[in-house]
Amino acid sequence: MNTYIGHQHQHGITSVVYWIHAENHNNISTQGYVGITNQPVRKRWNSHQSASRISSEVPNCKVLNNALRKYDSLIFKVVLVADTREYCERIEALLRPKQGIGWNIARGGMQVDNMMGGIAIRNQWIQYWIDNPIKAANRWWEAEQKLLKKQAIRLRKANALKPFTKERKFSPHNKSGYTGVCWFPKYGKWRAQIGMTPIVIGLGYFESQKQAHEKFLKADAIRLMWRQGNVERDCAITQIKSLQSRRLS
Repeated sequence: MNTYIGHQHQHGITSVVYWIHAENHNNISTQGYVGITNQPVRKRWNSHQSASRISSEVPNCKVLNNALRKYDSLIFKVVLVADTREYCERIEALLRPKQGIGWNIARGGMQVDNMMGGIAIRNQWIQYWIDNPIKAANRWWEAEQKLLKKQAIRLRKANALKPFTKERKFSPHNKSGYTGVCWFPKYGKWRAQIGMTPIVIGLGYFESQKQAHEKFLKADAIRLMWRQGNVERDCAITQIKSLQSRRLS
């Protein structure tokens, strides 16, 4: 059973440095996992445990996830509560000054930032731009182009979604020539039906396609009122079901 220590000291929007370790660990500088968060710590710990149970793990937490699966009992301890995340990042950097310490893969205080190649601490970020203006600008532009490309793809997909209209192309499987009408071999009749996602409502069986389609059009008028926000969905379903034929026409 896991033990939680110090979480009661976090309050408001404070940030914390926490240490996850086994019961036999006694050196925070070399053992276990050191992390920081400005979330409620119990929520952050639960997210670590959830990540360890799924196959698509975060690469930077792979060792920790293995440890969470290996040990039946771990200690989750808050070692520092601070008003700013930056201060916690500095402490994390002191405890994990290089990669591969304990269960940490990455060095502390250097959050992953795709645009800046891993530099996230404010002072280092500014200095990076001062020392490497061309490289920094190129990296920013590359990131901006990727973002614009993703937005363009989303926009194309959104525009590809055609609005609902009554006039739509028939499915290649449609043999009746009418929307909402199909042949039902069991009864030797034409069946009318209409979709109210995620359900399909049967409207009855008819001698001709035209009769079935007329029934569909009445139901479709009610469905259109729902799609336009003029009637509640449950009310629309009730009205459509009231159109159902009780016997074969």
